[in-house]
Formats: sequence, C-alpha cells, structure tokens
Amino acid sequence: MIGILVVSHEPLGTALIRCTRHVFGRLPPQLAALDVVPDENPDTALDAGRELLARINDGSGAVVLTDVFGATPPRVA
Repeated sequence: MIGILVVSHEPLGTALIRCTRHVFGRLPPQLAALDVVPDENPDTALDAGRELLARINDGSGAVVLTDVFGATPPRVA
C-alpha cells in the first residue's frame, strides 16, 4: 500500500490522523504525521520526515501532503 505522510504545522497533522482513526476505527500502518512546531530547525524536521517516510514506505512509494504553500512544512516536504 502506498504510504501517506502529512507534514503540517502543529497540531494539524496529528489531528487529521486522529480523525482518520475515529472514522475508520484503526489506522493503516502506512499513515503518519509530522507536526512542525514553531521555530523548529527545518533540518531537524527534514530528518524526522525522512525517518517517517522510511518507516511507512513498504516499497510501493509514498504521497506527502502538506499545508500552507511556502511555509516550513511544505519546504520540508
């Protein structure tokens, strides 16, 4: 299954994942969120994003979703 990574401003990504669990009753293992906190070093967020992608990508690939164009989360994505 294709992995899905949500990269967004804190706490949007985690909130969307929680909504998914609420609606479906469980989370697919290939779904993850990276919440970028204010003033976080973009390199730190990038490293965290790479780790999450490695965890959720089973070889089928991954889709990265993000929020506000031009802000830190999409630049990390």
